[in-house]
Amino acid sequence: MNLLFLTTTLPRKKRTGSEQLSQCFIDALEHSGHSVWVLGYQRKAKRFPETDREVTIDERHIETSNAGLYPLLWMARGVLSNLPYSSAKYVSKAYGQAVQQALQARSYDAVIIDHAQLGWLARFIPPALPVVLLTHNVEHELYTAQLSDRNAVAKWVYGREAALIERVQTEVVNRVREVWTLTAYDTAYFSGIKPIGVRGFKIPYSMQAAPLTCEKTYDIGILGSWTWKANLAGLRWFVEAVYPLLPKHVSIRVAGAGADWLANQYPNLEYCGFVPDPRVFLSEAKAVAIPSVSGSGIQIKTLEAIALGAPIVATCVALRGITDYPESIQLADAPADFAAALLERIATPMASTLQTDAIAWSEQRYDQFVAEVNTAIESLTGRCLVG
Repeated sequence: MNLLFLTTTLPRKKRTGSEQLSQCFIDALEHSGHSVWVLGYQRKAKRFPETDREVTIDERHIETSNAGLYPLLWMARGVLSNLPYSSAKYVSKAYGQAVQQALQARSYDAVIIDHAQLGWLARFIPPALPVVLLTHNVEHELYTAQLSDRNAVAKWVYGREAALIERVQTEVVNRVREVWTLTAYDTAYFSGIKPIGVRGFKIPYSMQAAPLTCEKTYDIGILGSWTWKANLAGLRWFVEAVYPLLPKHVSIRVAGAGADWLANQYPNLEYCGFVPDPRVFLSEAKAVAIPSVSGSGIQIKTLEAIALGAPIVATCVALRGITDYPESIQLADAPADFAAALLERIATPMASTLQTDAIAWSEQRYDQFVAEVNTAIESLTGRCLVG
């Protein structure tokens, strides 16, 4: 069947965890034989050629950290329109027109709106066409969590964002046919708003995440999108609380955009920035650290490391949304425990059976996810693919 997928940024390159999550649903739908057309923005100066089922609305700055004066314009638009900042940055006449043109070009069986920030697009969709809201988080709680230890101006900004995105989120939830969530917590939250029509999924990593045979070239690897404040908080916790407890001969590498402040600051810690193949980066580490201390939704980097069969030390926050994790993961929340677990992983290579079990766990999770996504879309549309 034909499906229209409306998202903030075309996710095929999977440059962030959010984009990987979005692409995971697209891949699962296509794996089941559905045709998915994807509409979204692309990053300024990082545009890539579209496929025949992708439509670029425009090129835009996506991350606030490198957007220059655009955040001020987005905030002004938000204030004038009574919209949350995170919605105002994606609102455009061009997007509405693109949705209308797509609906005129072919017949669709359902529309998936990826992120509550794009809920305003629902008004362009005919009432009879089934619409799904794919949520990655309980959006307003991300901003509520930022209120502590802030000055008055920052508290106003985050408080305003939390209140407005909660309103937008609730409005779109009540407008769509179904809400798809990624964690049990999010499922329970949205079920409180919409008692019928909320589906929870156990997101996997990727069917292409086969293990790599790589030489272990360093001790501890940490990977993330550090432009996201929740991820950055975890990295700072590691550097400030865990790093001082590790011997100076332990080699540490940090990869991912947004942590330039680490460069050349610590003798045994190397900041690698963007790495072309995260799988190779993680596979070359004797231990993978996932030091998350805040945030919501599921951690895609945790799933990626599991799929590679890597030895992992993670906080409980890093395991949110993953309740049945394999034994390749060791949990530790206190800095001393986290450091000790890493040293144990470095000193004692993980048993091959644990690696095999972790990879099998990831493959089974992916197969289950594909089946559940297909069941959901067929139930939503009342149609079943034959063949």
